[in-house]
Amino acid sequence: MLLTGERFQAIIDDCWWYGTVLKKELLDQQYMKSHFQSLVVLWDNGEEERMSPWDLNPIESRDVISNGNSAPASAEDMSSLSVYRSKSDEWPSHGIDVECQRLLTGIDKIMEFPFAEPFTAPVDLNAYPFYCFYIEYPSDLSTIRSRIQNRFYRYYANVKYAVGPT
Repeated sequence: MLLTGERFQAIIDDCWWYGTVLKKELLDQQYMKSHFQSLVVLWDNGEEERMSPWDLNPIESRDVISNGNSAPASAEDMSSLSVYRSKSDEWPSHGIDVECQRLLTGIDKIMEFPFAEPFTAPVDLNAYPFYCFYIEYPSDLSTIRSRIQNRFYRYYANVKYAVGPT
């Protein structure tokens, strides 16, 4: 997390904006563990604002000079910030790609069995309007499969949770 006095950069509306962290301060005393908008920052254009730590990035180059204006963010900048890179202990030792392929193969095989048919697609809420009142976290195999394929799950534990008790 950025410290008081540290410089940062943030992409807002497809542009880089620069500023300095003024202080860390809870937004709401009722939520002592929340980091939501817990940083008060001073933008280089003179505006003061509350921001969340995950919205800000440390400035990697000391060569960045800001005149208070924004600078366009490249497509590469946008992509590099939006892709989460897993740490080695968050997935089995053979890596996320191997594990995701293994899981996809397994889900595909399960979906071929007749007993899995009711679980292959989302429940039709028109046919079962009260379903969400009884099932806290609705899921189905095709949704889980799509999420694995698109690397939606950041942690292996999240895949296990989506599948249900083991």
